[in-house]
Amino acid sequence: MSARLLGILFVMGSVLSEAFSHVAWKRAADASHPEAGLARALWTALRQYRMIGLGVGLFVVQAAAWTLALRYLDVSLAYPVGSLEFIAVVLLARIVLKEKVAARRWLGAALIVAGSVVIGLS
Repeated sequence: MSARLLGILFVMGSVLSEAFSHVAWKRAADASHPEAGLARALWTALRQYRMIGLGVGLFVVQAAAWTLALRYLDVSLAYPVGSLEFIAVVLLARIVLKEKVAARRWLGAALIVAGSVVIGLS
């Protein structure tokens, strides 16, 4: 396996782990308003801290993957490839969180990625 391909794989691992960390933090934020009752409040708090912990853990994985990617790639190539995180977050928001994603947001994400590709190819 070439060093460039290995670097791109590390960037993609970084992108996915960071995108999933944002989903975990969103889940934690959604659970931050416990309903009435002690048992329900305790369960909500435990779930929230589990999601926060998952988000932090995934962010650590992201940092490690990004560092390894930079070992094999120039930052001028790695950073534009890393912009795929915008698409990953929008996809995960739609699929996992069931958020409505407007056409304008899809267009904006696509333009960001297209701009990053142009920068990466120059």
